[in-house]
Amino acid sequence: MKLFRLLTAVLLGLAVSTVSASMASASVPPSGGQSCSLSASRPFVSSGPTKTSVGKYAFTVEAVAQMDCSFIPYSFSVTSILHYSTEGASAATRSSTVTCANHTYCTANAFYTRSGLQCGFTYYYDDYTQATGWYRATSTSSQVSVSSVTSSHAAGSSYNPSVCR
Repeated sequence: MKLFRLLTAVLLGLAVSTVSASMASASVPPSGGQSCSLSASRPFVSSGPTKTSVGKYAFTVEAVAQMDCSFIPYSFSVTSILHYSTEGASAATRSSTVTCANHTYCTANAFYTRSGLQCGFTYYYDDYTQATGWYRATSTSSQVSVSSVTSSHAAGSSYNPSVCR
């Protein structure tokens, strides 16, 4: 009977140690190649152009920001900021901050609709995406900010699309 209790205690001790060890490894901060990085897509036309009224049109531009991690962080977050300029008038719009867990990637999308564009006129634009984000490796670790990145510029012009003809 004592031998049975001793074996049971040893087996239970090993099982508890194994569970504790596997839980502890999930709560250690990233090391040895574990990291998260941000990427920002070049803005692109995601819808349109569409005719909005007689002689006018609009189109929507989208900017995608993504954080990729080489491990599954406790939580992480990414925001996409679309910087846009039309005819030299500049501004920015941002996505909601998207918070993720139990994944190795997280994506946020920002949108801007260029509207009120007059058919027959040329409009020059210059857009780019900025991605910002952070991660927390474990529930008890500090939040780590990842350096912001920007995409290449999407510069061009819009003149008399087919919806105007």
